[in-house]
Parts: sequence; C-alpha cells; structure tokens
Amino acid sequence: MLLVDDESEVLVTLGSFLKGAGFLVRTVRTGDEALAMLAAGEAVDVLVTDYAMPGLDGMELITQVRQMHADLPVLVVSGYAEAERLERQASNIRVIRKPFRRVALVQEVGALIAAAGDRKRPATG
Repeated sequence: MLLVDDESEVLVTLGSFLKGAGFLVRTVRTGDEALAMLAAGEAVDVLVTDYAMPGLDGMELITQVRQMHADLPVLVVSGYAEAERLERQASNIRVIRKPFRRVALVQEVGALIAAAGDRKRPATG
C-alpha cells in the first residue's frame, strides 16, 4: 500500500499501525511523490491519503491517480466533512474521519483490499 501524508508524525503513526497489522506499507510525504512512484510502476494495492495537504492535495491526487489506475482502491483520511463527498465518486473510495481508532483504520484498508480482490475474480454462474 502507499500511504501519503504531509505530517511526519501522522505518517509514522499510521504506517506503524498498518505495518503492525501485517500490511506492506510504502510512505511518502507529498502527492507528487506518490504520483512519481505510481508512474514508475510501483505495485500498490491500495492508496491511503490525507485529504488536506499543501501542494497536490488528496482530491487532486486521487484525480490524477485515477488516470493511471482507475480501479485502485483509495482510503482518504480526513477531519474535514467535505471529504465525505469523495465516497460518492466511486465504490472503491472510502473516507475515514479523524479521530479514529487503529482498528477502524485496519478494517477500512482490509475491506478495500478484499473488495478489490472480489472485483478481480471472474463471475461464476
């Protein structure tokens, strides 16, 4: 997974939560760094991003990521109510509101990854 947050403390804390739950986590501090990693072909199963960041914010990051990887699941971490409108854009975009518990973060990421796996499986009938 790719974790993006401009605040070092948040990046370290969330990265530790997710690594502790068994996820492979790559961290970057800007949307531009995230785009560069994805453009370079980094394999990412989910994007976890802050909503409010200087420069390329979470909304702009998601828009540009969707151009490269339309089906990449995204979890937006935000304290802003307006971030919730992102969930209406696609079924594989979720928003978790700050403050949240570690278990809620892990569950949201796990659910996005599981849903993405279900979409990739061929339908049987």
